[in-house]
Amino acid sequence: CGKEFPISTGRPAVCNPLSESPCCSPAGFCGASPAHCSCSSCFRTPVLTNRRFWGYEGVGSAPSAYVGIPSLLPLALGLLPWRAELPFLAAARPPNPPEAEQQARKPAGGKVESQGEREEEEEGERREVDSLLLHRVVEVGENEDLGLSSAFGLRSLRRGDALYHAGSDYWRGDVWVHISALVLGGVRRFYLQKRSVQRKPRRKDSSQERELATLLQTFYDTLRKRVLVTVQREWERSGQIFERYSDLDGTGKGPFPFAGWTAMYLLLLTEK
Repeated sequence: CGKEFPISTGRPAVCNPLSESPCCSPAGFCGASPAHCSCSSCFRTPVLTNRRFWGYEGVGSAPSAYVGIPSLLPLALGLLPWRAELPFLAAARPPNPPEAEQQARKPAGGKVESQGEREEEEEGERREVDSLLLHRVVEVGENEDLGLSSAFGLRSLRRGDALYHAGSDYWRGDVWVHISALVLGGVRRFYLQKRSVQRKPRRKDSSQERELATLLQTFYDTLRKRVLVTVQREWERSGQIFERYSDLDGTGKGPFPFAGWTAMYLLLLTEK
């Protein structure tokens, strides 16, 4: 860790804040002892809910050393909660106010807030924290400035990475249809459809939830259209389907005719 071990964006490597060794020592090793965490030149990696540190303006052009297809697999598998519990996010939730503070917050008329109203307010606070990580990952896939999204589909490795289109140039930037299809299927199944079923009719969505819902739908619609157009355009041009497609101009690359994972194009075509 540290300045002697920069990641591909040039930013000093940091220790895993979720591990048992969250601090970087002056010698460049992660640990949890006072020599790692308490000295003047030690650095403890902030928790993931620290927006100032983990915001894109704080970490450079990417939120991690490697931003490629694995970065979006949690979306494909539905692992990121919309409102569920995550241990390292639960610790960041505002604690319940003490009884004296609750009394002070009573309206002037003396009306006591009902249990249901308190629970709804607390649930709103929890939702804002729970959706933070999901929002960040979707933004990685949706925001073209971060380099993973292209006009032709998801790149296998973000533009700007040290290995982007380097060396053998295999899985280093080109668009692979089946990866986009898996991510889109996960977004549709676990977030768009599931959320519409689980929503509580009596509760209005917070502004943050509405923003996230819009981001998810836009991400889904935009990526699906880009992949469909890319494959169809090359089919009309060459009469072939390819193993992968260029993230720069959408042209087919690799073996053809390729009826393997590119055939997942048909799944995207028939989704409603």
